[in-house]
Amino acid sequence: MRYLWLFIIFINGLTFAQQVDQKALDEPKNAFCPPLNQLVRDEQGGKWSAPGGWYTVTFSFGREVTGFNGAIFSGQTLGTVSCIYSVSNNAPKITLFNTQLISKPTSKNWASKDRKLVCSATQVSECPFVPFKANTSDKDLNQMILDLPKR
Repeated sequence: MRYLWLFIIFINGLTFAQQVDQKALDEPKNAFCPPLNQLVRDEQGGKWSAPGGWYTVTFSFGREVTGFNGAIFSGQTLGTVSCIYSVSNNAPKITLFNTQLISKPTSKNWASKDRKLVCSATQVSECPFVPFKANTSDKDLNQMILDLPKR
């Protein structure tokens, strides 16, 4: 009888551990603008980029990134984030864009300004955001279209 109770307690512990692990997997993970040391300037084109699909669209005279100035969220419930950096040579600030969809940021550093959310900060870690993750249980959109009944 004592072994039965130990077995039941052991099984309950495993079930609880599986629930906790699944919850941890389901929680969204914060992302951030690229750190300064990851920004790379194309010497010929004068544009900046960073790993993860970050890029600028305009030429910059700045040769070195000197600081992080914040981020801007454009959108409603979903949108995109742009990251703003200062550069050397008194050149205008650079803005890195990314096409990844982002859920509307909710942390305290994000404030509404001119119909956008702005995060004014000096460290990329002060402007967290959560990349949008489509529900993987949904069918592929193309497959859904193909599955529509024909007339």
